[in-house]
Amino acid sequence: MKWLYDRLEYFCIIFLFGALFFFILTHYSPSLATKTYAETLFDTSRVHRIDLILAASDFDQILENPTEKIKYHADITIDGETIHDVSVATRGNATLFSAAALDDFSAYSYKINFEKWNEATNYRGLDALYLNNFFSDPSYLKDFLAFELMRSAGVATPLVAYTEVYINDSLQGLYLAVEGYDKSFLARTGSESTAALLKPEPLAHDNFRLNALSSNSPDEASLIVRDIYDEGYDTGGADLKYRDDNPASYPAIFENSLTKLTSRDQAQVISALKSLETGDAREYWDFDALARYLAVHNFIVSDDSYIGLIPHNFVLRLSQDRLSFLPWDYDIAYRVNWDIEAYPTFENLVNISLDSPPIGLPEESRPLWAVLKHDQAFQSQYFSIARDLLSREVLSGALSEKITATRGLIYNYVLEDPSRRSDMSEFESSVDYLDEFLSLRASFLIDDLNSSELLTSLDLRASPAEF
Repeated sequence: MKWLYDRLEYFCIIFLFGALFFFILTHYSPSLATKTYAETLFDTSRVHRIDLILAASDFDQILENPTEKIKYHADITIDGETIHDVSVATRGNATLFSAAALDDFSAYSYKINFEKWNEATNYRGLDALYLNNFFSDPSYLKDFLAFELMRSAGVATPLVAYTEVYINDSLQGLYLAVEGYDKSFLARTGSESTAALLKPEPLAHDNFRLNALSSNSPDEASLIVRDIYDEGYDTGGADLKYRDDNPASYPAIFENSLTKLTSRDQAQVISALKSLETGDAREYWDFDALARYLAVHNFIVSDDSYIGLIPHNFVLRLSQDRLSFLPWDYDIAYRVNWDIEAYPTFENLVNISLDSPPIGLPEESRPLWAVLKHDQAFQSQYFSIARDLLSREVLSGALSEKITATRGLIYNYVLEDPSRRSDMSEFESSVDYLDEFLSLRASFLIDDLNSSELLTSLDLRASPAEF
């Protein structure tokens, strides 16, 4: 019988080695081990899964006090890959306060900082990650499309991808994962090591009023903002007006830097603001990058931004001693700030020229836009970039195809999303709205850009309405 046991032992060894080889072959790929976060998490061909695990008491605190934005320790698992001890905190302004005011909503947006507790921690090179909910966007598409268009226009843009988010094994819903503005973003986009990122945020944010902005009609919201300005609204420098040479005079800019700043960085930013008055703006601002950013920004009619009633939701990049804008937060762009039924026709939204975005304030209140609008060379480049983008992405049908494909990709996830605040018919109608709006707006703008009036005189367009 010994020969039988020997044979059994031999076959067991062979079987175990075979099973191990099969496991390695099917579960380990050298190429996967070397892939960056751009190739894994931000693969837009599928919906990803992110799990956050944190102490139950900490999660309870988040749910009880979401607007405090306290940073908690957590483990995060991205598509099966776990990174231990990262920082997690709620994020947002008006949308966060609006969501927190609801009794039946808890799927907040979050910022994940991988290196908060340990500078060596990251996810395949990624330093920071935003998980954005769709609280203000029944189409689930607005941020995604805006960032895709920005990238197509040549703007340095964060990577995005759809993901389901679970916290302590409980499904929160479908989110948009957004690459954080941090050192990893600068490295990926080819910025030099001395580049800096800042996110201006006005100081006089009254949370109650901002909450009202996100929940009232457009006319009511305009009255609220007018009251804020009438009471001496201090933007803290977020309007990019030059005040003096003291960095302390611009708290909204320098207290909201996303990367570390040097005293030289601060001086360079102040010089850029001053140049808007002295006439040498081209020495301090990247006009090419600004033209690419604004070609998309004004196409999708985003007034919750610098060219808007409250100057926020934009990022400044200081690179090679010049400033430019980077995109941020388009969940209430496309002028769909309120219920879609509030806009029964497209006419007043579609027919807005690229040189007259509806900021609702005097031109001089936004000095950078005033300079750009009256610079003939800038306007020519700006219009040319817009014409190329609209023809290539929209009139060709490419954007509509992307909308259709993305709708199909996320449909079942939207259907199962426990945080969805409307029925699926509103999801469908909102997606249809975006598709039609972008198509009609592109057609109008191409005709407008080709008009002899626009090309021969920039002064024929009406100035933005004043209060």
